[in-house]
Amino acid sequence: RVVAAALRRFLVHAQRGVVLADEVGFGKTYEALAVLSHLCAHARLRRRPFERALVLCKPALVRKWEEETSSTRADRGFPRYLREKHPAHKLFDNVRCIDNRATARELRNAGVHGQLIDGHHQVPPGLYIVNEKLLQEEKRQSSVLLRQIWRTHWDVVIVDEAHHYAHGNRPTFLFAPDGDIRNYQQPGLEFDKILALTATPFELSPN
Repeated sequence: RVVAAALRRFLVHAQRGVVLADEVGFGKTYEALAVLSHLCAHARLRRRPFERALVLCKPALVRKWEEETSSTRADRGFPRYLREKHPAHKLFDNVRCIDNRATARELRNAGVHGQLIDGHHQVPPGLYIVNEKLLQEEKRQSSVLLRQIWRTHWDVVIVDEAHHYAHGNRPTFLFAPDGDIRNYQQPGLEFDKILALTATPFELSPN
């Protein structure tokens, strides 16, 4: 029901953002990945590209997301629930986790380079799970890959523990560099859709 409701908001009501606000332990991670997969399949049916998704989370949660998105073990991870030829497999087959700047450097040295596509600096297709702190301005300036992630136009951004973005603190500046999250004209992360996960939705402002 939660996944269906989120998809209805995205695809029928044309909302750009949705909040998943189940309590702790109720499976928000899998709900978000299910929404992501359905959006990917919908885009394929409409013959539209859907190639890049970004998960922003706290450093301690990067490896948890990695486990949940892994395709390497048949008995674990969300991808085992997808049918064999589901288009979302392309995302889950290209999961890149970045929990620190050293990891970003290793990925770039391994060949993960951005490219200019339709006027946008885009990282290679895939699902990127990134420590949200690394995209803060002072940290991303020391990494070419992090700067490319920042400039990429994402099909979907998933924000874990999104209530932390509601207080005008550093995570807020990823979306609102001037500190005003209601100013939609400023240059922040670029995306088509955003999915916010939180167990404490009362901390989020509807504005």
